[in-house]
Amino acid sequence: MFTTKVLFCLFGIFLVVSSAPDFKVQPRISGGSPAGDAQYPFMCSIRLLNTGVLGTLIPTHICGGTLLSPSWVLTATDCVWSIPSLDLVYIVCGTNSLIDLPNLPLLSILNQNGDKQVRSISTQVPSPGGGPLSLSVLGVSQPFTLNAHIQPVNPASLLPPEGSPVTIMGWQNVLTTQLQVTNVDIISNSQCQADVAGKAPAITVTANMFCTGNPESGYGDCDADKGSPVMDNDVLIGVNLWSPTGCAVTGLTQPYPNVHFSIPSFLGFVSQFT
Repeated sequence: MFTTKVLFCLFGIFLVVSSAPDFKVQPRISGGSPAGDAQYPFMCSIRLLNTGVLGTLIPTHICGGTLLSPSWVLTATDCVWSIPSLDLVYIVCGTNSLIDLPNLPLLSILNQNGDKQVRSISTQVPSPGGGPLSLSVLGVSQPFTLNAHIQPVNPASLLPPEGSPVTIMGWQNVLTTQLQVTNVDIISNSQCQADVAGKAPAITVTANMFCTGNPESGYGDCDADKGSPVMDNDVLIGVNLWSPTGCAVTGLTQPYPNVHFSIPSFLGFVSQFT
């Protein structure tokens, strides 16, 4: 069963597209400010091709990704877990915008080089243990050409201590097309587990995860920020996994934290692809 949604307006004509229920447009980062041009050149957008009413393939942002090297992009396995074929998924790097690449001729610019580049996926390598609650590295069909807007990230070997401010990023909501960035604090896993108890979907915060939150502002990651990087200055410390509320909420007395995979816990796996 497919649902029909109005996605965007092109040349004055609203295009209506059909998308599977598993891939609905989700709310994104809460409380951010626009990222500077080429400020985070490792940030990538993972996009799923949906079919429009005229048979046109429409690329829709579904998750964030982090460039580890020209051939490999890191994300959360859950981002692609339910997708029937990786042939439907493309990775866009080198842009802060969801719309400054042509939507309809996406495949016609596949493998071209420039500030903004599009690649198809040739392989998926899950972290040990697999399953939807894991990391995946996506291999691209042709390496990205590095430039000022496309650069790999450095993975961290240690997590900062509790209370440290870190940086999260993603695309805020369906009306915000520019990459958003904000700072949040690392909170204890025990406090995080208590805060998410009873919230759906259920999750157990394990030793290879860490949590962030900002109880005063309510800033944080949202559903479509899954797979996006968590940064401590210029090193990658985490990959966004889960928002228990679907989105951070401002004005609540009890913070809703975000849960992330800890890169130091997966350093042996991640380092194979840097």
